[in-house]
Amino acid sequence: NALWLYDVVTNRLSLETVSNWTRQGGQTVPLPENSTNPTPWDRHSYSCIAVLPEKNSLYMWGGANASTSITNGPYGDTWTYDFSLRSWREIVIEPHPANAFEQTMVYDSSARKLVLVSGAIEEYGPGATWTFDVDRETWKQITSSPTPPRRMSHSMVYDPGRRVSLIFGGGRWPEPGNDLWAFDATTEMWEQVQPSGTIPPPRRFAALAYDSRHDIILMW
Repeated sequence: NALWLYDVVTNRLSLETVSNWTRQGGQTVPLPENSTNPTPWDRHSYSCIAVLPEKNSLYMWGGANASTSITNGPYGDTWTYDFSLRSWREIVIEPHPANAFEQTMVYDSSARKLVLVSGAIEEYGPGATWTFDVDRETWKQITSSPTPPRRMSHSMVYDPGRRVSLIFGGGRWPEPGNDLWAFDATTEMWEQVQPSGTIPPPRRFAALAYDSRHDIILMW
């Protein structure tokens, strides 16, 4: 349970920080240092991370831990890491999204909000769209219509030119999809995008990235 940095110029990995938790007998247990330096406990990879360059910070939401020593179970906690202070801080606030596995999250720099699109497995909570105001540090559930059908393992990327967050694919297990939706965090509205040309076959867990030089979105 650690945070690593990768320098693309020098091609070098470095350890930024480790958490103050340990695993003992299959349980997650806080180390004494955690009482004065709180850090996130270890969690499954369904957590979401977004970097905010203007705040020199990253934000993390969700993930789950099966350890019975984590009394809150797989719930949706929000943390931020300050690179200048090299420290974590939990943002404890209600309401917040339920932890729905296989969700995605991006940062909308124009609206200064995180956009979270939850997974769709009923036993982990309802699928929904939430935004997190990084200045006020508050979550808000979006209830506008239309909205994308509930899904899991979808892919998401932010388009800064059009100021929308795009999701592609995913779906209800085990059937994947290949629909494309755009979300405007300022108007809080979704719109289904109907692309021309060849559409990629349905898939789950694809990776998306925005290429600002060519103004295209890449999918792998």
